[in-house]
Amino acid sequence: MIIYSGWLFLIIGICSISAASPESKSNTLYIFSAAGMTGPVTEIAHQFEVENPGVSAIINFDSTTSLKNQISAGAPADIFISADPKILKNLSDNGLIDTGSIIPVASTCLSLIVPTSNPAGITDLTDINQSGLQLLVGSPDIPIGKYTAVMLQKITEDPNLGIPFTKAVEKNIVSYETTVAYLVSRIILGEADAGISYQSDISEESKNAIIVIPIPDQYNVIAPFSAGIVSDSAYNPNAEAFMTYLQDDFARSVLTKYGFTPAV
Repeated sequence: MIIYSGWLFLIIGICSISAASPESKSNTLYIFSAAGMTGPVTEIAHQFEVENPGVSAIINFDSTTSLKNQISAGAPADIFISADPKILKNLSDNGLIDTGSIIPVASTCLSLIVPTSNPAGITDLTDINQSGLQLLVGSPDIPIGKYTAVMLQKITEDPNLGIPFTKAVEKNIVSYETTVAYLVSRIILGEADAGISYQSDISEESKNAIIVIPIPDQYNVIAPFSAGIVSDSAYNPNAEAFMTYLQDDFARSVLTKYGFTPAV
């Protein structure tokens, strides 16, 4: 299994494809996955390779928006795992994803995270409006950023918090990150006081370096992940097999282990 991140796939991956023989290409499965699913997709793809000798998975992890742009630009992909169903539908509407192949995979929600040193003394969501706090959120053009905006809108509509609270929070945003993984890594390093991440991006290892503070249900947002087969995929047998594999008991157990709720 080979893993790339973002546009590095386009630089290295396409060159590798050009040099590969037809037989080797037919046994290769190109998976484009939202970075928020790095842990489970890596583990599931590895086991898929074990159970399907000769098949090699090449995984490209990046933000859903960036992956959409890469697929639209003609990057070689068989499967797209998206953190935003609307983006998958957009590609489907434009003939780039096989509509009939789209399946729900899992869902997660938002969490507030702070470094273990917790210099701002944050104990719950209502503390993130304090003056001078440094807050990291996802870029507005990627799913985590959009879900964070929905969360803030819900807070705005709460008469106990309202516009003054969200205005103060927005003033505290010091950086818009392009992936959740990078946001979490910056919090682990203590480069900001707090961040809004997916609950599922909190690995067992990172739990020793950050404090996870639950976001109350009335403000939280469910983030669904779904998958589909890229329309011009030349490797449909393997792609279809992997899509089925994403729904079996092993994949569901892995998703659960990483903090996701598998799709019913």
